Amino acid sequence: DVINTAEKIFQAERIAEINASYLEKHQVGIDRSIGASGAQKLPIAPDESFPEWAQTQANVLHHELGMNARSAFWCVRRYGNAVLEIIEILRVRPELSEQIAPSSPFTLVEAVYSAQAEMVHHLFDLLRRRMPLVLLLPPDREIATRVATLVAPILGWDSAQTKQQINEVMERWRMPDGF
Repeated sequence: DVINTAEKIFQAERIAEINASYLEKHQVGIDRSIGASGAQKLPIAPDESFPEWAQTQANVLHHELGMNARSAFWCVRRYGNAVLEIIEILRVRPELSEQIAPSSPFTLVEAVYSAQAEMVHHLFDLLRRRMPLVLLLPPDREIATRVATLVAPILGWDSAQTKQQINEVMERWRMPDGF
């Protein structure tokens, strides 16, 4: 199971790295404005060269805020400009820089950010779609409980709802496709 999990994470990272490299290479041709007025910016693309910007943000996450270097690298690539909001959360709650699981690059702050900003309604949605832990890791009630307890106040869950969310995740996590 550990080897299978490590291989899944490695493959996911390679795909993300290829996508990030493509975006970095073709960034010059990106039209950063949207709408007729061109006043709004695309939320994922920084105003400067992506490689330098990404390295700066990853350094802030790692060196200033204590996030694991690998987690910081992937966090910047997953969230683009939204990583600035993640940095602000970590400035207030630096303990959230911790990884959710040692074999995964996902961190507690990503769960909090997703619960606050990405219209998460269910724990399974958070652990499957926002941070694909359900796809990458074997079923783990401790992870489900840790994340559920963290996001419950944000999502307005009481203790009964939190327990129900955990139980639903554990039932679905056991299924081959999570469905």
